[in-house]
Amino acid sequence: MVPRAQLETKVEDYLKKSAALEQFWQRPLTGEQLQAEMDRMAKHTKDPDMLRELFAALNNDPVLIVECLARPVLADRLVRNWYAFDGRFHGELKTRVLREVQGLDGVRILKSMSGEYGEYVFLKGDPKATMAGQSPAERILDGTEWDASSRT
Repeated sequence: MVPRAQLETKVEDYLKKSAALEQFWQRPLTGEQLQAEMDRMAKHTKDPDMLRELFAALNNDPVLIVECLARPVLADRLVRNWYAFDGRFHGELKTRVLREVQGLDGVRILKSMSGEYGEYVFLKGDPKATMAGQSPAERILDGTEWDASSRT
């Protein structure tokens, strides 16, 4: 059971995101988009039994299913995407960053630029093992994670 207050907060969140899509980007969620999201969820679910249980808990009501399962996921994904690429929110920062990186001579110069700079070290080994002197910027990857990261 989820407390009622937590459910209300989640519902308010996705309704605000739905409204933002319409108000800021003139992109209201359509029935076709919601249906496509439901189709995507059904096709790509890793746990079909759980999805069936959720449908049953919602009385197999298509409107409830879309509103409780598809709309929150779709609204969140689209708001994040539209926000990430909206010049109204990031235009000045993007312009400044592009100006600063123009003509850079290698990665080493990044340390001298404005903004935050950090380096991370990835080590291949047993993630459960703790290494003496390991810094917070070091992460131990198992063989599978290492291989996947190396390819990326």
